[in-house]
Amino acid sequence: MDFAVQFLQMAAALALVVGLLLALSYGLKRFGWPLSKNGGTSGLQILERRFLTNKHSLVLVRVGDGQRFLIGVSPNRMEVLASFAPQPEDPGTLSAQEDMA
Repeated sequence: MDFAVQFLQMAAALALVVGLLLALSYGLKRFGWPLSKNGGTSGLQILERRFLTNKHSLVLVRVGDGQRFLIGVSPNRMEVLASFAPQPEDPGTLSAQEDMA
């Protein structure tokens, strides 16, 4: 009888730990993990990626101040191919916030 009680306690503790791990995994997938201390945004955004071959690609990246970089990626190295100045917003287009108002 004592063995059965201990076994049930152990099984319940294991189920609790597995349940907490599954809940944590779901929460991280659903809500994301903060990437930096400034509210979860790293200031780095990949705008587009184009594969040239299986192992070579071009990546367009925007940094926090709006500057954009075209980066060539290969298995052995990465190189900045071009940089573009930040572009001011076009006054003729509505931003997502203005569009919803």
